[in-house]
Amino acid sequence: MLRKTALNEVPVGTTFEVWNRKYTVLDKGRDKIFVLAAEIETEMQFREDDEVYAVAPNDFRDSTIRNWLNDDYLGILQENGLKNGDILDLEIDLKCTLGQHEYGKDIVKVGLLTLEEYGGYYDVIPRIDSPWWLATPWKTPLRSPSTNNSNYVWRVSSDGGYNGRNCNNTYGVRPALNLSPSLLVTWEDENYAEDSGDWDEYIKYLHKWAVEHSDKGFNGCSPVCYDEWLGCEGSEG
Repeated sequence: MLRKTALNEVPVGTTFEVWNRKYTVLDKGRDKIFVLAAEIETEMQFREDDEVYAVAPNDFRDSTIRNWLNDDYLGILQENGLKNGDILDLEIDLKCTLGQHEYGKDIVKVGLLTLEEYGGYYDVIPRIDSPWWLATPWKTPLRSPSTNNSNYVWRVSSDGGYNGRNCNNTYGVRPALNLSPSLLVTWEDENYAEDSGDWDEYIKYLHKWAVEHSDKGFNGCSPVCYDEWLGCEGSEG
């Protein structure tokens, strides 16, 4: 059933709703929850052809996508209820495929996953049918005398694989954010009873059962599940 709770109660790998959008929990820290948009928000070039750049076109720090995420996209979220403190700073490691740190790190409110993060969270990221950008550059100018090498950025393909593509191509954008653990969100909780009175009574039953069956002679026994308990009208089965 749909449940409205603080974000810190949502399990890793679970998709929830807030600001009229869906996100999936990738990781949970003590002070922040790392999430990824469950769907593509828009499609755009990593960097538009006519935009100037400080180092190279595949540098996320002054890319078209970065500007859009931290201006237009934030504005959309504010129109849908985003408040100060809901989104926390996100640090993005922009090391390239070879591990070079020429672009350093960037701190934003909204960013993209890196190639390393995509691999680390692969099992919990919802698959979508369209390709989408990552923040990781293919190579950097320091070791790439060929201009094309510093034009390429990693992207995720529709089959879940990943490869490099020219930054002036158009692919999907899936925002990545650090959110406050106390943010109120809505999610589908199969174990949640809409009638909280029934759920509270079931919790009391579990406590009582544990006390009454604490003797070693009850090893291997277990209380009935919630659905069975409801069917017995709260009996101890």
